[in-house]
Amino acid sequence: MKISKNQVRLIKYNGNYTKNDVVSIVVELLNQQGLTWWLDFGQLLSLHRDNKPLDWVDDWDFCIIKKDNKTFNNILNLIRPLSTNHFIKDNKIIRFNLLGVEFDFYFCQYNEKDKNMKHLNFEEGGYDIPSFFYDRLDNINWNQCSFNVPRHLDYYLLLQYGENWKTPIKKFMGNVKEGIGSLYKKDRYNCLIAGVFDGLHYGHQNLISHGLKYFNEVVIGVHSDESINYKTSPTHNMLDRVKAISDRYPHIKIIENCPLKTDAEYLKTMGCDFVVFGDEPSDNMKLFYPDNEVNHPIDRYPILSSSLINQQTVHSYCINLHDKEHKFTNILNELGRLSIYPNRFVVEKQNLTKRILREGVNEKYNQILESHLKLLKHLESIDQPYFIIFEDDIKVIRDIDINEIISSAPKDWDVIYLGGMNHHHTPKIIDNQFYKCKFSFNAHALIVKKEFVPKMIEYLEKREYENDVIFAYMQSNSVGNWYGLIEDAIIQDGVDSPTLITTYKKNVKVINLNNVKVIKPYNKIFQIGFNKCGTTSLHQMFIESGLKSVHWDGGKIAKKIDSNIKQSKSPLNGVNEYDCYIDIENLGTNSFPFIKYYDILDRAYPNSLFILNTRPLSNWAQSRLNHQRGGYANMFKKVLGVKTDEELITIWTEQWTEHHNKVVDYFKNRDNFITFDIETEGDKLVDFLRGWSIPVAKFPHTHKS
Repeated sequence: MKISKNQVRLIKYNGNYTKNDVVSIVVELLNQQGLTWWLDFGQLLSLHRDNKPLDWVDDWDFCIIKKDNKTFNNILNLIRPLSTNHFIKDNKIIRFNLLGVEFDFYFCQYNEKDKNMKHLNFEEGGYDIPSFFYDRLDNINWNQCSFNVPRHLDYYLLLQYGENWKTPIKKFMGNVKEGIGSLYKKDRYNCLIAGVFDGLHYGHQNLISHGLKYFNEVVIGVHSDESINYKTSPTHNMLDRVKAISDRYPHIKIIENCPLKTDAEYLKTMGCDFVVFGDEPSDNMKLFYPDNEVNHPIDRYPILSSSLINQQTVHSYCINLHDKEHKFTNILNELGRLSIYPNRFVVEKQNLTKRILREGVNEKYNQILESHLKLLKHLESIDQPYFIIFEDDIKVIRDIDINEIISSAPKDWDVIYLGGMNHHHTPKIIDNQFYKCKFSFNAHALIVKKEFVPKMIEYLEKREYENDVIFAYMQSNSVGNWYGLIEDAIIQDGVDSPTLITTYKKNVKVINLNNVKVIKPYNKIFQIGFNKCGTTSLHQMFIESGLKSVHWDGGKIAKKIDSNIKQSKSPLNGVNEYDCYIDIENLGTNSFPFIKYYDILDRAYPNSLFILNTRPLSNWAQSRLNHQRGGYANMFKKVLGVKTDEELITIWTEQWTEHHNKVVDYFKNRDNFITFDIETEGDKLVDFLRGWSIPVAKFPHTHKS
């Protein structure tokens, strides 16, 4: 049931709606906002206990996770058409009445430090409920309406209402914060994660990370070799599996010989309250985890079959210096998540006599070239159809199946990069999984077909450039067919950022192999600061530099981008023709996509530039108040439901501070991001853009208000 704005306006004037209908409509409106919400308190108790709402009250309480200040404003805008009689308290509670039904919206925030969900509606800092109740919500169905509800409901209601919660008490008003239910709340909640752990793949990491996020302590139980009779025998014995976990998670308690059956009694002996495991429809799961009241399943992460381990080990090699064995140990843990255990290919540090001809290349790059060359010569004598080559400074960022990649790759492939391109030169998209390289720099994670090894040796032996440049040179001269994964799987740790390759106009402009001058690639340019911070000046500067820039456009582009993202389309679908996007907002529809979705834009348009334009906060606020002779501020007041300039500036200040802190943290140590003060740091912006070969002259701060 999709509810339009016109339908919302008609609801309160239409006598055909029952009170039950009104509840269903409010639930549907919450769902349409994409919020994390759940039913709580009295009606939750009654629906769970009695399969119907309370008889003596028409009061429905919903809790909503407050991600930022916009969450509150979005909810406020949601209920304004429904009710003119609404009450707001400290941006923590919204209360309104519709057709005789009372609704309370309470806002909550996750506190990672103490693993609690803080309910902001109560005085003296609110009250806390353990956050594991909300990590994956359950459902209760009533009146053809599905309500999100917390997990472990019996225990949840015990904490709120005490041991007699199953007995109906008319007009009972329990004090959740200090009531009798609080006697049953523990100071700490621990979880057990049990398994074989034959190679720490992403599924294991996902389980452990989830446990660490929502519980005070995680205990890992490792099954013995003898007990594993329901699947293929593990490749590694129990002690080796325990060591692999201990090396990666040195502060986590590990239990050896953990039984396959994990019930409430065993959990108690381990000092744990719940057992966390990946959810899957299997008879084995019922045998392993028989007690539902302590079971805490989470969505299962897709993993590789252990049967691939031996096969992938035969094909894979990791280049590792003789005195850097600790790095190889790290790689075993990293690739073990994918059930890949490469052979260690040891190389000695060498006194090299031949120098790479590129000016300024240091000994490090000589060593890398010679290491790859030595490994490739070794592989010439091995009878395998392909080889997987890793350097020892990689990071796995998603699950892959090597066999699946090879079977679905273009038939003419010679080399497949597994991710981490630092430079893309107009890659040709082949399908939704592969692109064909034309000038891609990479050497740290690749699959090489056996018959192509001699050709790679031939070019590396010339020693004209460092190896990744030589590989790019081979691509540009059509020496072999080189492909890469559109979505990175393995990147160079500390160097690359995960990317999703897309077809875009601006990439590596020129690579001159005579002096190997690399001009940085960029895709789009997004201004992600607020308006009234030199946006007109930015737009004018880019236009004068020959770029296609759009500024505001009457709010149409903001509305389009907001709609695209909500419909899971590409953000710039239908408005992709510009190089630069400046002041993209639509106050009338509450659309501020570049403030709200900068992280989505970063993932959707890799190698784009992000500009956080700023200025002294007081100057910015005053400029906004002056904009359109006060008309802009008056419109904002209507949207936010405030009356005075002081109230408006308070909200603006909160939005400004929160946004700037989040953006700076998100783009930390990224060279495609800049923050600059429009009043004092115009030269800083110019230098940044010139570093990306954008021929700007100066930043002209114009159109001041």
